[in-house]
Amino acid sequence: MRNLLVLFTLFTAHCVLCTSAMAESQWIWSPRTKDDASGKPVFFRKTFEIDEPDKTKGSSRVEIAADNTYILLVNGKRVGAGDNWNQGTIYDITGLLVKGSNLIAVETASPDAMAGLVATVSIKTKDGKTHDFSTDKSWLCTLTPSRKWEQPGYDDKKDDKKWEASHEFGPLNKTQPWGANTKFSDKPATGNWNPQITPSIENTFIAQAPHGPWKFDLKDGDRVVFLGATFIEREGQWGYLEAALTARYPDRNITFRNLGWSGDTVWGEARARFGDQREGFNHLTRFLRGASPTVILVAYGHNESYEGEAGLARFDEGMKKLLPVLEETGARIAFISPHQLENKGAPLPNHAKQNENIYLYTDAIAKITAQKGYPFFNLFTMPPCKACEVLPGATGDGDGPAMGQSKSLDLTYNGIHLNDVGYWQVAQTLLAQIGEHQAWIARIDGAGKTKAAQGVKIENVKKSDAAASFTATDSTLPVSVKGKLPHPQRMLALEGMKAGKYELRIDGKAVAQGTAGAQGLLWLAPTAGPSYDQASQLRELINKKNELFFHYWRPANETYIYLFRKHEQGNNAVEMPQFIPLVEAEEKKIAELRVPKAHQYEVVAVQ
Repeated sequence: MRNLLVLFTLFTAHCVLCTSAMAESQWIWSPRTKDDASGKPVFFRKTFEIDEPDKTKGSSRVEIAADNTYILLVNGKRVGAGDNWNQGTIYDITGLLVKGSNLIAVETASPDAMAGLVATVSIKTKDGKTHDFSTDKSWLCTLTPSRKWEQPGYDDKKDDKKWEASHEFGPLNKTQPWGANTKFSDKPATGNWNPQITPSIENTFIAQAPHGPWKFDLKDGDRVVFLGATFIEREGQWGYLEAALTARYPDRNITFRNLGWSGDTVWGEARARFGDQREGFNHLTRFLRGASPTVILVAYGHNESYEGEAGLARFDEGMKKLLPVLEETGARIAFISPHQLENKGAPLPNHAKQNENIYLYTDAIAKITAQKGYPFFNLFTMPPCKACEVLPGATGDGDGPAMGQSKSLDLTYNGIHLNDVGYWQVAQTLLAQIGEHQAWIARIDGAGKTKAAQGVKIENVKKSDAAASFTATDSTLPVSVKGKLPHPQRMLALEGMKAGKYELRIDGKAVAQGTAGAQGLLWLAPTAGPSYDQASQLRELINKKNELFFHYWRPANETYIYLFRKHEQGNNAVEMPQFIPLVEAEEKKIAELRVPKAHQYEVVAVQ
């Protein structure tokens, strides 16, 4: 859908600024993905030399706009973010500039095929001169940046093979499909990252692939262990992440064990029960080994972040103590960062300061995992979850149906702990960062030929100008939140249809309606059906299995069974291992249910 475009700026080529009239700003993007940017982030850099900058407030600024998402950085400092290409933003960067070499960088991403970036920069120096430059093909870009690419001390000469000249689409306000629709606010924002001033930073998403010597991939026979605090424990109750990973590999027998413990830290403090921290850490170690992992997904840092910057050194020590315990299992290890907190308004607190702390700890985890070479999934940049329905009776254009006004859904129920939508969004974010999340899109032309089939296999097509039928088998089951996510995850287009209203039926049950216009193009967006029903059943089975495993490793009356009152009911300890066959029985059902089934699709005219 070409109304979803991204405009961002990352400046890479070195330039010495001179006083001159500013050239027209160009819409630019990577030449490698200029024709299809779907899900492929692009990174831009531009370094420039200036004399002593004028420190008067508002003397230097950047204009930038984006559809969908950008993060703007100046000399390694986050300035702001945006996700609306119609409404650009002017940022005051005066306080971030230095004499000599400076760097402007922007991370960008778009879920759509089309994407672009536009920006203008105006800088005033102490001698009264003004230096202007704009986005053009001199800005270098890459799809695979090295670590610290956004830092001013980064030596891009070592990575010249990765960085290349940007592709120019055309000048601002004169280039389609953007046209003259991009406007800029006349009130500059302060050039410092502040969630209150630039609230969209909390809704910024850059789908960077997790780094590490091994590409995150689950193999047949893998045992995945989730390890962490409240975020992980409650994932065992919601099951969205496990369901998404299970569905993603329908041909592989993968099992999961959840060892989350609410309130825990890297030191195992919450697991101490009636003992000290050492006992808690030993408890963590014992059950981690007992779970026999081949893959460990670790999620710590949220609770620790409340210690602020002063606690970073101790957190680093705790991570260095935990890592050998993880490594001695022989498992492949990956880390998940904490997510940002939501500001839901009074009487709940404003979490702006705590989000800054979470950013510090996310950065600390990123550095540790980079040193060790472990994949790292960044939830700090998790995008908002936006619901957007297909407008009833609207035909749209060749790239997609007309959509209603999108709205962001809450990811938490109290600003801190994720709700069902939040866990669903975590699952989608991880799949996107793995780089294996495939949208469901099918398109059939007027002659009944399949023009496109992504995420689904289309067979036995029969079509007229007033009806169509075919058999569809999904590549993977969908993972959805029933009744809360009406935005289309699945898109079906039929060409050569008579004008009028149509209904999509799957296995005889109506699931969507749409209207074909004069051009004969019909868009349908099913948000229900037998595949969704099967996926819901799969997640219910996963949650049931997790509950049985929870009773095994954390019995409600643990004090009487294992601890200092075991002389009273310790004989019941023999019953605990009996939960494992029950867990394995549910896993057999999960293995059967994770495989998509073929379904009959029918499109019929309705009054």
